[in-house]
Amino acid sequence: MRVWSILGLALLAVGCSPNSGLEPRACQVVQMVGPTQPFQPAQVTLRKGGCIEFVNADQGPHDAVSAPGTSSALQFGTRRLAPGERQKVVFNLAGEIEYICSVDGHAQLGMRGKIIVQP
Repeated sequence: MRVWSILGLALLAVGCSPNSGLEPRACQVVQMVGPTQPFQPAQVTLRKGGCIEFVNADQGPHDAVSAPGTSSALQFGTRRLAPGERQKVVFNLAGEIEYICSVDGHAQLGMRGKIIVQP
């Protein structure tokens, strides 16, 4: 019985090791800080399959959507986030995506960003 317990603990330790591939990838955080400022950071580079967690750090609602003219395969969009809300988006195709906040006038005031997804 003791042998099985030790074997079970050893397998559990291997399964939870940093190189086991079992833990989820950490998302890069992009903050929405205000309608007259770009997303922070304004440019994010990640690998295919990576994710971004959009966080509304402002007092008003914001979203993040691919800019007009983005190829349909690369288009994405968050829901409109209230202050303090978060949403994760996974990017599975390589490419460059310009994105904006679609709340009235925010993109024109400078609320823009760029995502580079590498293969």
